[in-house]
Amino acid sequence: MYFEPAAMDKPAQHEMYTQACYDVVSARYPCGEKDCLTLGALQLQAEYGDAGLPDLKEKLSRYLPSKYTTGTRVVELAAEVKRLHDTHAGKSRAAAEGEYLGYVKDWQVYGSSFFFVEPQMSAELPEEVFLAVNPKGILIINPDTKEVLATHPYSEVPTWGHSGTSFVLHIGNLIKQNKLYFSTEQGKEINDLVRAYVNHLCVAS
Repeated sequence: MYFEPAAMDKPAQHEMYTQACYDVVSARYPCGEKDCLTLGALQLQAEYGDAGLPDLKEKLSRYLPSKYTTGTRVVELAAEVKRLHDTHAGKSRAAAEGEYLGYVKDWQVYGSSFFFVEPQMSAELPEEVFLAVNPKGILIINPDTKEVLATHPYSEVPTWGHSGTSFVLHIGNLIKQNKLYFSTEQGKEINDLVRAYVNHLCVAS
């Protein structure tokens, strides 16, 4: 769930926060150690407030991705989450959840579904890339370096299409366009997701 709910819809905001926690802890998106610790502390404040904290060494996997919850640094990282949690003293659950959501929404790739595709007839792109499709647009990402190679908001995507083995993206406007061809067996899935996001934006506007 990545569409923006109404500001006054508290249950929907909480569901968005729950989704964000799952995305971070399951490492759905690239997230460095500093970001993970910061978010873990906010989650801790949202769940426990200022007091009655659990033994983080035993429950660290609830707040951080698995690569941080095993090995020799568990005690160190648990202590750092606790230290950062102390800086949020006095924040309500809603405030902590809102700050958590604001933090992840600043990530360019947040809310994306990733599709592994092969660009065709493009000397500018690697042989394989990720298409990251989210409510704002489509990103082309290098799967090795995780570098964002191109960003195409839906305002720059007048048309698109697919076949059983490809997805085609038209970039530009209704008068002048460039076509990007991608070989993929997920063309229909990408096509349907883009259509859903574009239709939602049209209704919202």
